Amino acid sequence: MSEPVTGPIVIVGAGQAGMQLATTLRQLKCTAPITLIGDEPFPPYERPPLSKAYLAGELAEERLFFRKAQAYADQGIDLRLATRVSVLDRATRTVTTDRGETLAYAACVLATGSRARHLRIEGADLDGVLTLRGIADAKTLRNRVRPGLRAVVIGGGYIGMEIAASLTKLGARVTVVEALPRVLSRGVAPAIATYVAQRHQDEGVVLQTGVGVAAFEGGAAVEGVRLADGRTLPADLVVVGVGAVMNDELAAAAGLATDGGVVTDAMARTADAAVFAIGDVSVQDHGFLGRRVRLESVQNAVDQAKAVARTLMGQPTAMVEVPWFWTQQFDMMIQMVGVAEEGLEWVSRGDPTTGSFALYGLTDGVISAVQAVNSGSDYALGRRLVRDRTSAKASVLADPATDLKALLAKRA
Repeated sequence: MSEPVTGPIVIVGAGQAGMQLATTLRQLKCTAPITLIGDEPFPPYERPPLSKAYLAGELAEERLFFRKAQAYADQGIDLRLATRVSVLDRATRTVTTDRGETLAYAACVLATGSRARHLRIEGADLDGVLTLRGIADAKTLRNRVRPGLRAVVIGGGYIGMEIAASLTKLGARVTVVEALPRVLSRGVAPAIATYVAQRHQDEGVVLQTGVGVAAFEGGAAVEGVRLADGRTLPADLVVVGVGAVMNDELAAAAGLATDGGVVTDAMARTADAAVFAIGDVSVQDHGFLGRRVRLESVQNAVDQAKAVARTLMGQPTAMVEVPWFWTQQFDMMIQMVGVAEEGLEWVSRGDPTTGSFALYGLTDGVISAVQAVNSGSDYALGRRLVRDRTSAKASVLADPATDLKALLAKRA
């Protein structure tokens, strides 16, 4: 697509990616009609705080929203809330909503995101077994928490550990159950995962690793979590945080390729030139990583949306940004750049006992990932080092006397 789209643009999904696309198009002086469709009753809002500051009661609800609903109307963006697209008809280039409306498009962008994965085990439908994905979920969860409540979090990934920290702040007695041998097993350097685990334990969180969940027990409401080894943990509340399911059914029903998400090229285009996919639901050919990958992050959603906006304006743009991620738990701000692949040589820089340190990941002598705990300087420098595919020796990285900025100077 080398000419700007002048016909209607329909964006399915009013999350971070969809909102960013719509507003960026207007910033780029796009004059085409834009319809932004969201299935929640709320205008677009930030999701990361739901498991952190908002859940912990440290952030007011109105601060979640990117802007008031009227602001979209002021930009000529037709924001349709509490509306779900039920059919994508590529032959007629239309979408049909659950309200019976049919909307024509010149370009359709799928920003449908994901939903919480549920456990299909006995007792999964008991009252008090919850998941966390949207504002309504966070409200329900926060309203149920009280000091001394026994909460069991299933899953020791980012979302599970963030929830555990927030519930602990609210006074709950929290146990995290993780089937793998350690928490944060995916995408986090072992040394940082160990540090995070100890920090949680210092706050009173109990970690049960290397064991699965067999069932949830109780009468009308959950009373316990039966583990695969036969033990039962008492529970007044259970939060299941075991990952997400991509909302790719609309694309699949329309005959588009899916593979744990909607398959796209480096410019977020599907096999249909008029249909794009961005954000969590997009399985993209990533220009920087050089392979097909699905990334769940605010940064990816924003960068992809901006790239697609330029493409729709006649400036084809591929995704080449270095991926970065973050998580906040208790007083730990953990920032990560690059993708932590298996087999990386991790080099520690700084002293974990000070609460501020970083891990640099090497692939054949090239810095390909940096993970920093309460060290914004390492993270900021790491983004440049990873972006430039900087070569370095482990001994140089580990030496606290080494000014790593010199590596950038050598590159230049």
